[in-house]
Amino acid sequence: MDAQELANRLRKMYEDGRGRGRAVHMAILFGIRYAGEIEACGASVADIVQEAGTVPDNYATEVQKGRVLAEYVTVRDGSDGMDLQDLAKRLRDMYTAGRDQGKAVAMVHLFGIMYAGEIEASGASNEDIVRIADIGAYATEVQKGRVLAEYVTVRPGSVPEAGHAVR
Repeated sequence: MDAQELANRLRKMYEDGRGRGRAVHMAILFGIRYAGEIEACGASVADIVQEAGTVPDNYATEVQKGRVLAEYVTVRDGSDGMDLQDLAKRLRDMYTAGRDQGKAVAMVHLFGIMYAGEIEASGASNEDIVRIADIGAYATEVQKGRVLAEYVTVRPGSVPEAGHAVR
């Protein structure tokens, strides 16, 4: 991933966070999520922040804090590098797996629980994910799952693989 792509992702995360009063948190999260990519691209954090355009220059410090934190934490969920298209595909797969058993809404909630960290890290909105997944009006249900993720964990072995029936 080059510096321009990193700047684009930082800008998306910052703008999403700014609208929710979490711009600083998103800058730190960006540093955690992309610490390896920042190192590999060879650009400085300050250069990436400047290239992002709308992100204030002083946020380079927050991104750097995230890079340091990355030595000790990982983005919740363990998934690596999901973007809007990846998230939409996984939501569509989970929705489809549950639909035939009358568990579509539960699967949308489960998606929100399982991928709360990735959704946050990607900067994607619930509405965009649902729209691209083409499953109907479920953005609110995704958000319910994301909130539940703060209180619950997924039972090991309980999630069906793509293409398998829901229990």
